[in-house]
Amino acid sequence: MIPNNSAIAYTHKLNGCKCVIFRLDDIRNGYLEAPQLALMNFFILKNESISLGIIMDQIHDGNNIYQKINEGYKKNLFELGIHGWDHVDYTKLTENEQRLSLLKANEKMYTLFGKYSKIFIPPFNLFNNDTVSAMRIYPLRILSSAIYYDHPDVEASFIDTDSNRIIHMPEMTDFSIYYNESWVKVPIKFILSDIDYDIRTYGYSIVMVHPHNFAIQVNGSLTDNVDYDQIRSLDSVVSAIKRKNIEIMTLSEAAGIQ
Repeated sequence: MIPNNSAIAYTHKLNGCKCVIFRLDDIRNGYLEAPQLALMNFFILKNESISLGIIMDQIHDGNNIYQKINEGYKKNLFELGIHGWDHVDYTKLTENEQRLSLLKANEKMYTLFGKYSKIFIPPFNLFNNDTVSAMRIYPLRILSSAIYYDHPDVEASFIDTDSNRIIHMPEMTDFSIYYNESWVKVPIKFILSDIDYDIRTYGYSIVMVHPHNFAIQVNGSLTDNVDYDQIRSLDSVVSAIKRKNIEIMTLSEAAGIQ
């Protein structure tokens, strides 16, 4: 799934921002809306930034999810990223299909929020050379997949001066892990340890959260009820980051792309 090195500016071994980026995937209408709203409210109340991955075909003007996104966006707290037109594996699409999908997604982003996105967060974290080619047309500057799809032997400038290259800023740490068909909570101390390792190794840390991580499970199934113990755990993580004087940024801020 890893594209050729000329197309991607990989982000290993960097002198980065020494910051933390939170990435919230799977923003959409009609599924786990209460956990989504609770998470977005948390970052608004904390006055902290977060990068959102929005499934564009499943977000609609005028409802609670849209209004909350717009609230955080107008306060310059929410960065709006594309998490696909549909939540599909983009590596199963042709290059032209990927182009059309990203075009539709970004046009709807502009219609809803008055601004095109520079960020693509591929569903399932999967991408290929065709994805990169499709991104370069519009242009989408930042690809945020996962660290296990980065290239271990490539060193690149954190602020990439070649506007034709895509900067890969992968998620590195998960707030919860999907294991054996269930979401498993990661202890706070492990999350903080991972963040420290990421910053030492890569110059920054990206923590991925899902609405699923903050939904109460009943008999193995997720419900549209908020797990406030998880919200308190997130509060503990954010508070620990701030005590260390580590800044919380968006993807674009960390990369120096405005």
